[in-house]
Amino acid sequence: NKLLLTNDAGTHDQRTFSIAYERASGNGLVVFRKGSSATVFFRTWNGSAWSGEQSLATGLTGRPRYIKLVSKPSTNEIMLVVLDHNNDLVASIWNGASWGNTLILETDCSTATMECFDASYESSSGRCLIAWAQAGNNQPLHRIWTGGAWLNAASAPSV
Repeated sequence: NKLLLTNDAGTHDQRTFSIAYERASGNGLVVFRKGSSATVFFRTWNGSAWSGEQSLATGLTGRPRYIKLVSKPSTNEIMLVVLDHNNDLVASIWNGASWGNTLILETDCSTATMECFDASYESSSGRCLIAWAQAGNNQPLHRIWTGGAWLNAASAPSV
């Protein structure tokens, strides 16, 4: 089933959408930007039909420029990370039915014109590590989602 998410993703040289699948159910999740809105929009796919459009309150102050979804193995959990044009970085966790534990990770990323962050789940612990570049800092920062709580931000070794 084809679906037009938006006729204005705002830009062609950044990633203003992402798609991931829940590993337990197989349901899909697409997150996207519309025009100049700071709101993050999403829809789910149950294998035969798309849900109606919904939005997620992230606390972003600017237009999303880079959106990334990362699926946690063997579960329905999906990590969302979004960088906006004001250098804000936010994360939120999809549990298979709703969003939660939304957190602004950074308000001064090193750039908003390139993807200066990444996220991945650890295969043995199931924790999610998010790393990013902060303006004026040679040491990348990172934060870990344990599956139940956010650990404090910490610095990686200087690069």
